[in-house]
Amino acid sequence: DFLREWEDSKMESKDCLQVTLKCYQVANMLLSKLDSLVKTAGDGEEERKEVAPYIEKRQEVQEMMMRKLDAATQAMLVTPSPHTSVETFNLEVSRCCDDIDYHLWGNIAKNPRLKVIELRGKWSVAFEIPKPLVLADIALRATRMDLDIYSPTSSSYNLKKPIEVPPTEEEPRESSGDGESGESADGEEGTKSAVEKVGSAASVD
Repeated sequence: DFLREWEDSKMESKDCLQVTLKCYQVANMLLSKLDSLVKTAGDGEEERKEVAPYIEKRQEVQEMMMRKLDAATQAMLVTPSPHTSVETFNLEVSRCCDDIDYHLWGNIAKNPRLKVIELRGKWSVAFEIPKPLVLADIALRATRMDLDIYSPTSSSYNLKKPIEVPPTEEEPRESSGDGESGESADGEEGTKSAVEKVGSAASVD
């Protein structure tokens, strides 16, 4: 099984990205086939049951691709020496293939005169570093993929349109025996008791 072999493969810093991108291309082909199987299926219940394994496998492949890209990035950040530029003394990696363009930059030299970073390739990246980050331990990764493997993992990817609930008319309030007449009765009773207390106090004096 391709995914199992890729999962068990060791991540060596020197050639980890090259191996990862080759496996990435194979996984991308597998994703394309799975997508075509899912799209050509009908909308019936039986058809949905048939494509359910394809959908699960597609998610497994996407998670593997993301996990391996992250692992390769981490390996190069932990051991940056083989990927350090002889001109800038920073970590600079640019790899481009048919399915993905990958760029990684790490601030190793911490050159205070550094202002703009440019990573060239089939898809180039240029950005300006803010002054507070010139001397900081930072790294930047930029990727461009032909097939989007990130959006389907977002919680908002399959959001459904909220169901509109029609407004309900307020029901008329029923008058009860304890309504206004009850409140006035309580008021009169309270006033009567207060008068009795004042009268008893006056008689004591």
